[in-house]
Amino acid sequence: MAPPCPLQGRLTIETHYKSMETAYQAGMDAVASHLKTDPESLRGLEVPEDMWKFDPRPRKEGKVAAVRGEKKPTPKWEDDPELANLPFDPELCNCRKWNKGFGAQCNRVKLEGEDLCALHKKHYERVIENGGEDLSHGRYNQVRPTHCLAKPDQEHEHPWADLKEEKAAKRESDKAEKALKDKENKSKKEEERSAKKALKEKEREEKKAAKKASKEAEKEAKKAEKEAKKAEKEAKKAEKEAKKEAKKAEKEAKKAEEKQEVEEEKEVEEVEEVEEVDEDLKEDESNLEEISHNGFNLMWDKSSNLLKDMDDGEVVGRRVRDIETGEWTNIMEDDEDTDELPSSSSDSSDSSDSSDSDSDE
Repeated sequence: MAPPCPLQGRLTIETHYKSMETAYQAGMDAVASHLKTDPESLRGLEVPEDMWKFDPRPRKEGKVAAVRGEKKPTPKWEDDPELANLPFDPELCNCRKWNKGFGAQCNRVKLEGEDLCALHKKHYERVIENGGEDLSHGRYNQVRPTHCLAKPDQEHEHPWADLKEEKAAKRESDKAEKALKDKENKSKKEEERSAKKALKEKEREEKKAAKKASKEAEKEAKKAEKEAKKAEKEAKKAEKEAKKEAKKAEKEAKKAEEKQEVEEEKEVEEVEEVEEVDEDLKEDESNLEEISHNGFNLMWDKSSNLLKDMDDGEVVGRRVRDIETGEWTNIMEDDEDTDELPSSSSDSSDSSDSSDSDSDE
């Protein structure tokens, strides 16, 4: 018979150790189920890292002790609301513990290459096997779940402490709102009663005022009747005065018409006189001639030999004729050397005679 394989004995010991962990966890789940609570909320019932203390067999030195190894101390967990304010530590297990409803990161060191410690990794594997999504309270570095993630139906709602406070605050708010509403309703009823009372009082005052107004109206009607009769007399009197004024106005109109006819005849006579004057002016225009002086056009009045502006007729100079040569010279009012000019003559007859000879200028 061949001797037993050392590896086979080791596997048997590991299987036994695993069975003790499974049994412990099953007992913890049974307690949680019996208490109708989440296993994470059972502080101190976590699976210890050293299960050999639950081995009913007597301890032996040698191979078993070597397989068991040295006992590692389990970090002690104590619930503390302040732990919920600590930042996420990437060196520790990512699991979010219940911590009396405030939540906190697990204080165990996570396994190498994993995000969870040995305890919560086993919990996670069991949750996945049972159809759950994740650890009941989720991960500390992720959004806090409102419902249990370990159960497929996720019907269990986590009563987080801050949510309780919010609910309590809401209850107080609802209570205060109800009290305020009751107060408002009471005030509203009081206002309605006061409004009804005021309405009745108003109706009484309106009836009283209507009666008084009726008497006043009757009195005013009689007064108006008297005033109407008086107005009728005044109207007849005014009608007579109007007829009298109409006759007077008719006479005035006739006088005005006769006066207007006289004025129109006078205006006709004045127009005829103006036309005669215009005819005389037209005859005088034959004595006017347009000439050029230093690039400017001027009007030469041959009857007076004066030079006038083309636009406004203002006198700007005069023309003189040399007696010896018979040539015409323009003398402007702003010229300074007027004394040095040759003697000239402004005889209108001479200017008329020489107009033809000077037309080239």
